[in-house]
Amino acid sequence: MINYIRAYKLSSVAYILVFIASVVPIPDIKPLQDFNLLDKWVHFVMYGVLSLCVWWDIYHVRRTYDFTPKDLRRTTFYPIVFGGLIELVQRYCTNGFRSGDWIDFIANTIGVVLGFIIGFYIVRKMYAKH
Repeated sequence: MINYIRAYKLSSVAYILVFIASVVPIPDIKPLQDFNLLDKWVHFVMYGVLSLCVWWDIYHVRRTYDFTPKDLRRTTFYPIVFGGLIELVQRYCTNGFRSGDWIDFIANTIGVVLGFIIGFYIVRKMYAKH
Protein backbone atom coordinates (compact mmCIF):
# COMPACT_ATOMS: atom_id res chain seq x y z
CA MET A 1 0.00 0.00 0.00
CA ILE A 2 2.83 2.41 0.83
CA ASN A 3 4.42 1.72 -2.56
CA TYR A 4 1.11 2.55 -4.27
CA ILE A 5 0.85 5.83 -2.36
CA ARG A 6 4.42 6.74 -3.29
CA ALA A 7 3.91 5.91 -6.96
CA TYR A 8 0.45 7.46 -7.25
CA LYS A 9 0.91 10.60 -5.15
CA LEU A 10 -1.66 12.78 -6.89
CA SER A 11 -4.38 10.11 -6.71
CA SER A 12 -3.60 9.41 -3.06
CA VAL A 13 -3.84 13.09 -2.17
CA ALA A 14 -7.08 13.41 -4.16
CA TYR A 15 -8.66 10.45 -2.35
CA ILE A 16 -7.63 11.89 1.03
CA LEU A 17 -8.94 15.37 0.19
CA VAL A 18 -12.26 14.01 -1.07
CA PHE A 19 -12.59 11.94 2.10
CA ILE A 20 -11.86 14.93 4.35
CA ALA A 21 -14.21 17.20 2.38
CA SER A 22 -16.90 14.54 2.67
CA VAL A 23 -16.79 13.97 6.43
CA VAL A 24 -16.06 17.36 7.99
CA PRO A 25 -19.04 19.48 9.07
CA ILE A 26 -20.05 22.14 6.57
CA PRO A 27 -21.15 25.53 7.91
CA ASP A 28 -24.36 27.06 6.58
CA ILE A 29 -23.46 29.85 4.19
CA LYS A 30 -26.64 31.76 3.33
CA PRO A 31 -25.63 33.17 -0.09
CA LEU A 32 -24.66 29.69 -1.31
CA GLN A 33 -28.02 28.23 -0.30
CA ASP A 34 -29.67 30.16 -3.13
CA PHE A 35 -27.89 28.04 -5.76
CA ASN A 36 -30.03 25.06 -6.72
CA LEU A 37 -28.26 21.71 -6.54
CA LEU A 38 -24.92 23.30 -5.59
CA ASP A 39 -24.15 20.26 -3.44
CA LYS A 40 -24.67 17.94 -6.41
CA TRP A 41 -22.36 20.04 -8.59
CA VAL A 42 -19.68 19.88 -5.90
CA HIS A 43 -19.97 16.05 -5.82
CA PHE A 44 -19.88 15.92 -9.61
CA VAL A 45 -16.71 18.05 -9.82
CA MET A 46 -14.91 16.36 -6.90
CA TYR A 47 -15.32 12.88 -8.33
CA GLY A 48 -14.56 13.98 -11.89
CA VAL A 49 -11.30 15.51 -10.67
CA LEU A 50 -10.59 12.37 -8.62
CA SER A 51 -10.93 10.21 -11.74
CA LEU A 52 -8.71 12.59 -13.71
CA CYS A 53 -6.05 12.46 -10.98
CA VAL A 54 -6.04 8.68 -11.24
CA TRP A 55 -5.69 8.91 -15.03
CA TRP A 56 -2.82 11.36 -14.67
CA ASP A 57 -0.97 9.14 -12.22
CA ILE A 58 -1.47 5.98 -14.27
CA TYR A 59 0.08 7.48 -17.38
CA HIS A 60 2.65 9.51 -15.50
CA VAL A 61 3.95 6.41 -13.71
CA ARG A 62 3.71 3.94 -16.60
CA ARG A 63 4.32 6.32 -19.50
CA THR A 64 2.45 4.08 -21.88
CA TYR A 65 -0.52 4.65 -24.13
CA ASP A 66 -1.97 1.20 -23.51
CA PHE A 67 -5.31 0.92 -21.73
CA THR A 68 -5.93 -2.18 -19.64
CA PRO A 69 -8.87 -3.58 -17.67
CA LYS A 70 -6.90 -2.69 -14.53
CA ASP A 71 -6.96 0.94 -15.68
CA LEU A 72 -10.73 0.76 -16.06
CA ARG A 73 -11.03 -0.45 -12.47
CA ARG A 74 -8.72 2.26 -11.17
CA THR A 75 -10.31 5.15 -13.07
CA THR A 76 -13.99 4.21 -12.73
CA PHE A 77 -14.87 1.27 -10.51
CA TYR A 78 -12.75 2.21 -7.47
CA PRO A 79 -13.80 5.89 -7.41
CA ILE A 80 -17.47 4.88 -7.78
CA VAL A 81 -17.19 2.37 -4.92
CA PHE A 82 -15.31 4.97 -2.88
CA GLY A 83 -18.16 7.43 -3.49
CA GLY A 84 -20.72 4.88 -2.33
CA LEU A 85 -18.71 4.09 0.79
CA ILE A 86 -18.37 7.80 1.56
CA GLU A 87 -22.15 8.20 1.34
CA LEU A 88 -22.54 5.33 3.82
CA VAL A 89 -19.96 6.90 6.13
CA GLN A 90 -21.82 10.20 5.94
CA ARG A 91 -25.12 8.50 6.76
CA TYR A 92 -23.96 6.27 9.61
CA CYS A 93 -20.71 7.64 11.04
CA THR A 94 -20.97 11.44 11.22
CA ASN A 95 -23.47 11.76 14.08
CA GLY A 96 -25.98 13.52 11.85
CA PHE A 97 -23.88 16.50 10.80
CA ARG A 98 -23.52 14.99 7.31
CA SER A 99 -26.11 12.90 5.51
CA GLY A 100 -25.58 10.22 2.90
CA ASP A 101 -27.78 10.61 -0.16
CA TRP A 102 -28.43 8.43 -3.20
CA ILE A 103 -28.60 11.52 -5.41
CA ASP A 104 -25.11 12.47 -4.18
CA PHE A 105 -23.94 8.99 -5.15
CA ILE A 106 -25.42 9.47 -8.62
CA ALA A 107 -23.65 12.85 -8.93
CA ASN A 108 -20.40 11.17 -7.83
CA THR A 109 -20.85 8.48 -10.46
CA ILE A 110 -21.62 10.95 -13.24
CA GLY A 111 -18.50 12.90 -12.27
CA VAL A 112 -16.39 9.74 -12.41
CA VAL A 113 -17.80 8.81 -15.81
CA LEU A 114 -17.10 12.28 -17.18
CA GLY A 115 -13.59 12.14 -15.66
CA PHE A 116 -13.11 8.77 -17.34
CA ILE A 117 -14.13 10.15 -20.73
CA ILE A 118 -11.90 13.21 -20.41
CA GLY A 119 -9.02 11.08 -19.15
CA PHE A 120 -9.42 8.51 -21.91
CA TYR A 121 -9.53 11.04 -24.71
CA ILE A 122 -7.25 13.81 -23.38
CA VAL A 123 -4.82 12.63 -20.68
CA ARG A 124 -4.11 9.35 -22.45
CA LYS A 125 -3.51 11.10 -25.77
CA MET A 126 -1.24 13.66 -24.10
CA TYR A 127 1.04 10.86 -23.02
CA ALA A 128 0.83 9.16 -26.41
CA LYS A 129 2.62 12.16 -27.93
CA HIS A 130 5.63 11.78 -25.61
